[in-house]
Amino acid sequence: MAVCGPSETTAWEEGDSVREISSGLGQHIEIMESLEPPAAVSDWHDAGLAFQRAFKETVDDYLEDSKGLSEDEFLFSMFLTLTPHFQPVEQAIAGMDPDVRSRMIEAGCIDQETPGAIPVQEERAEIRVGDTLAGSLDDPNEADLFQFQAEAGVEYVIEVAWQDMPEVTVVVKDAPDPIVNSFRTIWSETSPLVVRWTAEESKAHHIDVFSGEGTGSYTVSVSIDTSPESPAGVSAAWEGSAIRVSWDPVEGAEYYNVYYDKGGYACSLDGQGNPSWCDELAANVASTSYTHASPDSLIPNHYWVVACGSGGCSVIDSASPATPGDRGALPQPANQRYAILGMGSQVRVTWDAVDGANFYYVYHNNQRSCSVDGSGPSSCEQLGREIGTMHFHTRPDPVENFYWVAACTFDGCSEVDSDNPAKPE
Repeated sequence: MAVCGPSETTAWEEGDSVREISSGLGQHIEIMESLEPPAAVSDWHDAGLAFQRAFKETVDDYLEDSKGLSEDEFLFSMFLTLTPHFQPVEQAIAGMDPDVRSRMIEAGCIDQETPGAIPVQEERAEIRVGDTLAGSLDDPNEADLFQFQAEAGVEYVIEVAWQDMPEVTVVVKDAPDPIVNSFRTIWSETSPLVVRWTAEESKAHHIDVFSGEGTGSYTVSVSIDTSPESPAGVSAAWEGSAIRVSWDPVEGAEYYNVYYDKGGYACSLDGQGNPSWCDELAANVASTSYTHASPDSLIPNHYWVVACGSGGCSVIDSASPATPGDRGALPQPANQRYAILGMGSQVRVTWDAVDGANFYYVYHNNQRSCSVDGSGPSSCEQLGREIGTMHFHTRPDPVENFYWVAACTFDGCSEVDSDNPAKPE
């Protein structure tokens, strides 16, 4: 919103820091207070000034005590907090004489989109815990607003199911008193969308439902979460070439599901229990362990476990997968051999696979000497890194060649026995 006249200014611009917003608002309020608006726009002026003051008070409260919110989190929270305070401004614009409103738009005092064209739903429908309400979204630009009475420390499940809409966004937040302290926004293309929410205070909490695209009917429900707790003590350990995943038993769990990803940290489940950014490795596991018989040996393996019962399944801690650690020192590959091919322009080095190896290093020297430590080889050269059990050395020394092979995991390699190089085939 701009102040009209030669001294036109804006209170803040996108990209400003919170402190810059506070400063800009202060200057803007001083200008607004100095104006003497005509009667035709006095309601708009007074409502706008009240909004600016509420805006600055909210910003200054954050600068005094951030309550652990980042600036980006605060700015989103601020939008949720201040939206109701802007309704009197919209109502004043909607009540203007049409000619006056047109002149205000031309002068840049108000935006073309602002003059009450978008109706504001002021009241929130009350949802009792355990109930389900039905509704319809008839305009992608509008939201249906609800609230429920929550008890501090209780975990709730908010579920929105819909038809005929490609996507739905749900915002759950505490009521602004005076600001929104906690909120969560979840978007989904898959119905139902499920939000688990633990109330920090005993008071009303808000639910906003948006379609974002398209129109259609939906239902929204609030219930107390009765799903089991997430399993504790989830661990993964190599057992030869397999990985055994284990966890502590969970009271009330009827079975467990195990999820897996090759190196990722973003495993999540949608409202129907379908995994994203990971795969379901095992379902309906009755015990408290599962053995992954064929994990990928080339990259880290990450695992998550959820406990399931009649009330659903526990949540996934996406950022804390179980990952197997060091498998210990591997043995040297057996049957290390080499063969001179053709006219001696190439040598083929072979060896037996080592159980649990991720890859192999091949070393070469034209003398019987090769030493390898944590910093790499000395008195010999590293020819290459192989996933399989064969390496070709092109243009070897025409006189004499010695080869050694080390079996490796991501944690280290087997020793190299300098006195026992590969033998000729």
